[in-house]
Amino acid sequence: MKPVRTPTTARNAEKKSEAWQQRREIFLIWDTLQERKKQMSERMIIDALPVRNNILLGIMEIKTGNVVVDAIIQSAFRVCIEELDGAPVVEVPEWRQASDPPPTHNETWHDGDEVYSGETSMKVWAHCADGTQHEAHYEIHDGTGQWFVEGQDDRFNEHGNVTHWMYYPAAPKD
Repeated sequence: MKPVRTPTTARNAEKKSEAWQQRREIFLIWDTLQERKKQMSERMIIDALPVRNNILLGIMEIKTGNVVVDAIIQSAFRVCIEELDGAPVVEVPEWRQASDPPPTHNETWHDGDEVYSGETSMKVWAHCADGTQHEAHYEIHDGTGQWFVEGQDDRFNEHGNVTHWMYYPAAPKD
């Protein structure tokens, strides 16, 4: 006996076909996300704020016409948001203007013969006017601040003024 195609069975077959197509699209999106996640390195540094905003926009705007499909996609987006919110924050070193020096603290040091005391910063990486880069620190004496390039007797020596500086990265945590 050959099945008879009636308007009702044709409509049901069409709905099943649409539902299958939507599921296929969802799983294609999911598989793509999973593949992308595998390709990404844990060391990859990104600015997550734009990504997070785009995902939130996707949650708000998703409307496939199928409530179940919409819920699945929104749930996947929410998982992405949770991953981004739970990711460790990495501070990327940035060059800062020399006119905005690092914070200082009281320190005492010995020169071999004399003992000095004053306000000094921690050591930082400095960029000088001649384009060279050196370890340096900032000192305040009698209310006047000065940059000192490490290993140089003179404040600037042959390198010219310090123009920019940045903090060294934090030590590894083992």
